[in-house]
Amino acid sequence: MRIQLTTIFSFFIFLVFTPDSFALRKSNLAEKGVLDLSEINRADFKSASLNGQWIFFPDTLIPPDGINNALKNLPYKYINVPSNRKETENTLYGTYFLLLKLNEKTQKLTIQSLTIYSAASIFVNQKLVGNIGKPSQSIETTEPGLILHSNYFYSQKRNQIVIHYSNFYREKHGLANNVTLVTPKQRVKQAAVTIIKFGIIIGTILFIIFSQINYFIIQRGNYTSFYFGIASIMIATYIIFMSIYHLGALFPDFTPNFFISLKVWRISYYMTLCFFALFIHSLFPSIYHKFFLYLFVGVSIISLIIVISAPLNISSINLNYFMLFTLFFGIHGVITSIIGKIRGIEDSGLFLLGFGFFLATVINDILHNLLIIKSVNLLDVGIFGMMLTQAQIINLKLSRSLNKSEKLSSHLQYVNANLEGLVHKRTEEIEEQKSEIEAQRDFAISQNKLISKQKKTITDSINYALEIQKAVLPDEDVLRQYFDDSFILFKPKDYVSGDFYWIRHFHIDGTPYLLFCAADCTGHGVPGALLSMLGMSLLGEIMGHNEVHTAADVLELLRTKFKQTICTDHRRENSSDGMHISLCLINKTTNEMQYSGAFQALYYIRKNELRKIKGTYSIIGNYMQDIPFENHVIQLKKGDRLYLFTDGFADQMSETGQGRFMQKRLVNLLWSFENETFENQRNTLNHEFETWKGDFEQIDDVLVMGIKV
Repeated sequence: MRIQLTTIFSFFIFLVFTPDSFALRKSNLAEKGVLDLSEINRADFKSASLNGQWIFFPDTLIPPDGINNALKNLPYKYINVPSNRKETENTLYGTYFLLLKLNEKTQKLTIQSLTIYSAASIFVNQKLVGNIGKPSQSIETTEPGLILHSNYFYSQKRNQIVIHYSNFYREKHGLANNVTLVTPKQRVKQAAVTIIKFGIIIGTILFIIFSQINYFIIQRGNYTSFYFGIASIMIATYIIFMSIYHLGALFPDFTPNFFISLKVWRISYYMTLCFFALFIHSLFPSIYHKFFLYLFVGVSIISLIIVISAPLNISSINLNYFMLFTLFFGIHGVITSIIGKIRGIEDSGLFLLGFGFFLATVINDILHNLLIIKSVNLLDVGIFGMMLTQAQIINLKLSRSLNKSEKLSSHLQYVNANLEGLVHKRTEEIEEQKSEIEAQRDFAISQNKLISKQKKTITDSINYALEIQKAVLPDEDVLRQYFDDSFILFKPKDYVSGDFYWIRHFHIDGTPYLLFCAADCTGHGVPGALLSMLGMSLLGEIMGHNEVHTAADVLELLRTKFKQTICTDHRRENSSDGMHISLCLINKTTNEMQYSGAFQALYYIRKNELRKIKGTYSIIGNYMQDIPFENHVIQLKKGDRLYLFTDGFADQMSETGQGRFMQKRLVNLLWSFENETFENQRNTLNHEFETWKGDFEQIDDVLVMGIKV
């Protein structure tokens, strides 16, 4: 198959280069407006290039009989033919002149060029021998054309060639293509071969179009063939209008409308890329990203709108950029096919072959139009070659689909022929499966009963543990005995909590003190609750049997006893079990408060000024290094508001995807409670938490304590 495709590509490259190779045959180049071909015998002469340095008079159309006088009196310059854009980009009209020397006269010849943008008249020895439209010095009187209608003339030994051109509509100026001198026989041969080439291409495309329509009818709902069929129609239109330039040699009276022809040609070009992008996406949806599909289709439609609504010179500028965009389209197609080949996607290798050929012709055309290389436009052949490979891909897919259908049909026939035996066999299998399913069902029922019983036992145990934890935790009313206003927001994640709060009133040397704290133990649920019970027990032991004078002393003793209890076994020496805690110790006589914290801070607000006291960077439990706990002393004043909290509130995730609540948002919320009662503060905090959480799972235990002095 690939050998056949290579042969086809080679054949069409041959067809493209054959008619133009005569025009590109090596010959002398014109120098300073003179081309000497006198060494070529008449018998050997078929065609010759008139390329080289011509004399150019910008911004003037000199009558043929006044050229000798103009050479003496008017400014001119030497300019290369074919002309590049920089040499003529600011010139909308002008006159070219060339003195051609031949070895004898009375030879019947004609001058041809693929096209001259966009109106020109050709004079030889002061006689009009060819024209494209009608050139003029203003856009109002210029009549643009597409086809060079050239007549034969009888040469002399010295021939003055004068070409008037004007271009107010297209982006290229002057003689931008090869100019050749050919015999009548050679001219007809070149045109005929070109028309035959385009005829073969158009015929092949029409065959592809009809086959794709047939595939689309067969496979309803599969738009791959539909997109490819529309792209083929656009390509056929594009190639038909590309071949218009060559029809002047065979049909002298054929004069297509300049504006309509260019618009149709460009529309077919833009829509070819649009529908090819849709086709490739439907062919390889898993690797052809929709972003690039929207990009290619969008740019094509924008270009279509420009060519329909904008002036022709504006749409010509857009055409240049679209050619570069076509190069990007080709590169992306090659990359897509390489990715498909790497991933082992069917037909991606054949797709790479076609798109690689297309990309090569696009690069050729860009380099040729920029006059970097001497070549011919091959975009039509590149598109045609790409079409052949894509048509082959669709054929292969259809063939595989038909083979699959045949296999399914054969299997269906086999099933129908052996239906009774298959039904009996299937019935036996179903009975066996039924017995197995019933056995599995009975086992599942028994397991479900066992699980339900175990669940009830576990739930009863947890509920009992909850009652124990509630009994151990101090009542919230204890705080209200010592402070004007206070609240505790306590929301365990599960039945029982790893967070706990603790309150104790005691005397040191006869002075009354109040100790209260908020702690967060490792984990939550039953494991966290066990650690919280241990923490409360150790605090009770410390306050009942030890003389403590500072809040830091309490935490130091708590850490020591916690490690002695948890880390006695060498297997627990590296345990991460521990707690974070904020602990306050208030002298009820002087209102002096001591604060010490382990990885938790104290926030207090005085006259609407927020203050934060950080805890020590250490925990109650095993840590890298036992850092001594800092003891902070604060002289409380009436109206001060104190807040202690664990990380559960701030870490809660949002139902709406806004992330965590964050500690900053919580602190700002507490700060805003200046004139609120603490009961209202508790209700607002609870409402904010539930609103933020929504239906999202609560991720940790929540504890917030608020006290007003």
